[in-house]
Amino acid sequence: MMVSRRTVYEAHKQTMTDALAARKAVLAERKLDEKSQKRDTTFRKLKAHSIRLAKDELAARKTDQSRAAFGLAADPYEKTRTIGQLIEAYKAAGCPDQRRQARTGKPWKQEISRLSLLEPWFGGLTPGAITQRLLDQYADERTSKVLERAREGQTGARAVDLELNTLKNVFKLAVRAGQLTRNPLDFERPAYCDSRKVRHCRDAAPRSAEELHKHALFFFEDPSAAVFGWQTLFEALIGCRTSEALALRMDAKEHEPGYVADGILWLARAKGGCNNWLKVHPALEACLTAFRTWRGALDASSTAWFPSAGGSGQRPEALSRALGDSAALICPGQRRTSHGLRSFYVTVRRSQGANDAQIAIELGQRSGPGLIVQVYGEAKPVALDWVPKEFKPAWETWMEEHAEKQEEAK
Repeated sequence: MMVSRRTVYEAHKQTMTDALAARKAVLAERKLDEKSQKRDTTFRKLKAHSIRLAKDELAARKTDQSRAAFGLAADPYEKTRTIGQLIEAYKAAGCPDQRRQARTGKPWKQEISRLSLLEPWFGGLTPGAITQRLLDQYADERTSKVLERAREGQTGARAVDLELNTLKNVFKLAVRAGQLTRNPLDFERPAYCDSRKVRHCRDAAPRSAEELHKHALFFFEDPSAAVFGWQTLFEALIGCRTSEALALRMDAKEHEPGYVADGILWLARAKGGCNNWLKVHPALEACLTAFRTWRGALDASSTAWFPSAGGSGQRPEALSRALGDSAALICPGQRRTSHGLRSFYVTVRRSQGANDAQIAIELGQRSGPGLIVQVYGEAKPVALDWVPKEFKPAWETWMEEHAEKQEEAK
């Protein structure tokens, strides 16, 4: 049967009309849904009860959103995350430093310890809830707990500052990750520690060469404690940190910590320090000679310069504890620490005419002379040396006593 062109045209036209009507219906329904959802979202977010107030509030929010781009306000449309979630993300990233490198060793342990104190207090809050009053309340509670078990002169304010700095690091990572637009502690973090009341390491340093050598002689009286005497002398003569002293090895190869050649002692600088070597001055050379005699006669399985009684390396806190015992006898009422020996080195070098820039190089400090003044104080007109004037150096006394014992043994 023949179908006319007119019939085909009418059928095609009807099909297109139906399809167009169906498409319009779908679009109309979708537009209605979008409009409904938009209305629901708008009234769910805004607290206004009228169109006029809603417009005013929306304008204010858009203003805050623009200011948030410059760190001047919190973004009202930012996805809300609790501080506890940000802390977990900071832990998962390895507690990164300002160079975005994961912390390791002691710095990492310190951050984790501080986070354990921060999380119960701030974990359930949002970053926008951080206020000066809230930080003050946290400081008051923490200092009250520290004071209950603190030693004389400790207030806990320094601990609070370090903890809030860790919280600032958490927010800093969140900003870098795009989870926050601004760090709420950039402008609001207070400083609770009074720098005028801080006890610096120079306050825990020996007051003279005589006192330094008395500490060493105190330890030499007991063969099991003699290692502390040598460690005390070397930290004062080298100006190294305890961790750097404990890294020295008797079997060190060229340029390794403990290697001595051509008047140079090689070291392992901690905290990213530079210049891992030091010129051997006359007092250090004399001490090294006696030390080699003592170390050669020592029966220890460890190759460390300063082994423990058990044969392994010393614990980092062992020397400061030992100095506390010797200080009770030599300088009652005063505190002596291993870091105070580093300050002693700074004072001696200043007495010898070295400027702070040179001393910073010798200590391996990258921050230069400014940090020397900040940590060890301004230079004072004092005459200090490594060798006592009132009696023989401790290493000479030890050598003489050692020679006498050798003669008696024969």
